[in-house]
Order: sequence, then structure tokens, then C-alpha cells
Amino acid sequence: DIARVSRNDLIFDVSGIVLATGKDLRADGNRDARESGDGLRVYGSGIPLVSGNGLRVDVRGDPLVIGNGLRVDGIRVAWVSGNGLKVDGKGFTLVIGNHLIIDWRGIARASMNGLRADGNGIARASENRRRVDGTGIVRATGNGIRIEGSGIARENENDLRVDGSGIALVSVNGRIIDGKGVTLVSGNGLSINRRGNARASWNGRRVDGSGIDLVSGNGRIVDGSGITR
Repeated sequence: DIARVSRNDLIFDVSGIVLATGKDLRADGNRDARESGDGLRVYGSGIPLVSGNGLRVDVRGDPLVIGNGLRVDGIRVAWVSGNGLKVDGKGFTLVIGNHLIIDWRGIARASMNGLRADGNGIARASENRRRVDGTGIVRATGNGIRIEGSGIARENENDLRVDGSGIALVSVNGRIIDGKGVTLVSGNGLSINRRGNARASWNGRRVDGSGIDLVSGNGRIVDGSGITR
């Protein structure tokens, strides 16, 4: 009692399996489509081998090619896509359309902005000339800043210089600071000793080591006890 041909061109075999329909669907004895009108082909386990959008799948159901050029191996890892995406066997991007390159551990090697990174993911160079060492410390940027391995600025475009302890040595306004962070000279002529006491300013103000005014611009003189002379 199995239909061999129906009004809509449905065809069955003796076991009731569709062999062909009006849209050219064909199936084997396991009800697996062999070919459809849109180009779909399926092998014995029902996995499409080719579809109308260019999708190709291997025997495990993994797409091999899709319409945008994506290719995938048996473990669903993309190899090539229409935008230049390449991925190795572990699913890491190797190249994409903006020139990003990543090694097998997923580390960026190069991008359109020139960023480079080592195996630890540390940027080596960017289009603004930023350099970073293996510990992630900026070595140089487009504005000339340089930093040593401990993250201390050495020089930037406003002439700031800093020693290994992070103390400014020279700034653009002439300010000088010793290793303890004490201003020695500023742009207004102020001099301060290592204890932070002003030595001279452009208005003639003088202060001794205890911070007492010795001479001011109006002639005021004060001794060590703070008494005006």
C-alpha cells in the first residue's frame, strides 16, 4: 500500500521512503535527502554536503565552505573567510582583514595600526610609536615619553625628567627637584634646599634652613626666632 507516484510527484519506495518530490528532493532508504531543488545534497546520515549558499559540510556535519568564503576543518575551526580571516587548528585568528595577526596562543602579532605584541601579549610598537617591554612598561610614545622597567617616566615632550624613584628632575618651566621630591629651582627663581626651605625668589625673599625670612623685597629681615629686624 505504498504510493509510488502521487499527484504532487511524491515518490516512495516500498518501505515508505520518499525518493523524489516535485521540488526534486531525493532521499535514500534512510530518509536522507540526496538532492533538493536549491542544490542541497545530503549523504546517508542527513548531513548537507552542498547547499545553495555554498555551504559544504563533511561527514561529521562540520561546515567546510560557506558563501563568505569561510572554511572550517573537521573541528569547526575557520581557516579562511571572505574578509581574510584565518584561524589555526585551535581556533585562533591568524590574519583578518585589518592585518591583525595572532599566534596559536591567541596573541596579537600585528594590526592595521602597527601594534606588535610578543608571546605574552605585550605591545611592542603601535602607530604612535608606543613601545612596551616584556613587563608591559611603556618605553616610548609619540610624545617622546620614556619609561624604565619600573614604570618611571624618563622624558616627555615638555622636558619632564624623572629619576628611578619617580622624582621630577627638570620640567619645562625650569623646575628642578632632587631625589626626595624637593624643589631646587623653579622658573620664578625660587631656590629650596633639600629640607624644602626656600633660598631665594625673584622678589628677593631669602629664607634660612629653618624657613625663616632673612630678606624680603621690601627690606624686611627676620632672625632665626622670627623677629623682624
